[in-house]
Amino acid sequence: MAHAEYYPDGGCVPGRIPEYAAKFKSWKTGYYPDNSHMEGGFVDREHKPLRTLQAYLRGKAAYVSVAMDYTDRRFPYGTMLRIPDVEKAFGRCILFRVVDTGGAFVGKGTAKIDLCNDNKRNTLGNYTNGWSNVFIVRQGLE
Repeated sequence: MAHAEYYPDGGCVPGRIPEYAAKFKSWKTGYYPDNSHMEGGFVDREHKPLRTLQAYLRGKAAYVSVAMDYTDRRFPYGTMLRIPDVEKAFGRCILFRVVDTGGAFVGKGTAKIDLCNDNKRNTLGNYTNGWSNVFIVRQGLE
């Protein structure tokens, strides 16, 4: 579901999430598409291309890929999230989807989330690192 379809009337306010299935606090970090052992490649856990925050902000991606604990049943592939402090940093609503994972996430549940960025430099931004409230807007794909 594209972001425009989720808010067809333009009713999204950055940082305000009136309806959600669950809320939790998570430690944010960043990663980027790269073929190194640390970053894990260019595709998500279903072998689809990773979508970066910067591509989303440029209108080139329908969502931002995030990595979380794939063993946690709350996060089936495609689960839609919103992160208010990231939205406020950019002054716009941002759709995140849980589509990736890695060894560092197994068993972590909601404790850790990794936001996909264009490059290493962008992973260092304060919007990418630190504790954040995260909202599950919808579980799985539709």
